[in-house]
Amino acid sequence: MGLLAGAMPAAAQYPNSWALVIGVNAYQQVTPRLNYAVADAEAVAAALPSLGFPRQNIRVLLDGDATKARIETVLYREFANMGPDDRLLVYFAGHGETVRIRGGEEGFLLPADADPKALPLTAIPMEDLKRISQRLRAKHYLFVADACFSGLALTRDVVPQATSDEYLAAALREPVVQVLTAGRKGERAIEEGGHGLFTRRLLDGLRGLADTEGRGVITAAQLAAWLEPRVVRDSKGRMTPQYGRSRCGSTSSGWARPGRAPRCSCRTSPSARTASSPRKERGRGSGRWRSSPTTGPTS
Repeated sequence: MGLLAGAMPAAAQYPNSWALVIGVNAYQQVTPRLNYAVADAEAVAAALPSLGFPRQNIRVLLDGDATKARIETVLYREFANMGPDDRLLVYFAGHGETVRIRGGEEGFLLPADADPKALPLTAIPMEDLKRISQRLRAKHYLFVADACFSGLALTRDVVPQATSDEYLAAALREPVVQVLTAGRKGERAIEEGGHGLFTRRLLDGLRGLADTEGRGVITAAQLAAWLEPRVVRDSKGRMTPQYGRSRCGSTSSGWARPGRAPRCSCRTSPSARTASSPRKERGRGSGRWRSSPTTGPTS
């Protein structure tokens, strides 16, 4: 997305920046309870001002406040004044679910009031991420989910060997919708050390470790390329972050680095912890995402 980090002040790159940060530990109808989704959301929100997001444009929804209606109210009412050259970040930490449908699969993000028996009505389909970008006016969108999922058509970005000035200029110029998730269907987003493993590494990257060229600039594609092998390594192959852009987007975008301006099957709670492993995993069934039957700082 635009510039996640940059030597220029973020204000010079975007007229305005907006963020919706969501973390749900306690669900009304979904188990198990998570441990660190709220802490993850709070940590991401705390990091955003140094990335050029004005505090007044950051909304944080935790636990019972993170209902589907409240999420949609923030996006479509409170962020209605978004400009055509602005950027939007949506971060979600919580449960997700993948269901089989005729001809494929559909992934859902589960707000606090999700009903596992009526997901199309009470949850947020991953396909809606594209619709959000079509309904709102911003130029750059980055959706980050500390959850595993399937069911969203993405085209993987190619990360250049080096980020030339021309590449960065194009990243800022072209509209784009990008998605980064903790893993794929059947995997579980691990919780350890007070955070989800994926979010802990995400924060490391945003604080500058993903700026491997030392340019003071990190694009979303570079962040994902830095993040993926480390999460795979740290999870011992149990998590494989997924990254790409939706078909309605074009090139990668970049951000400014600090100092340079029913149970689900992905996150799994301590009840899923095995005696042989100190790590905690988020989710029900197979991974913070479940597959359901057909319903119709080191480097």
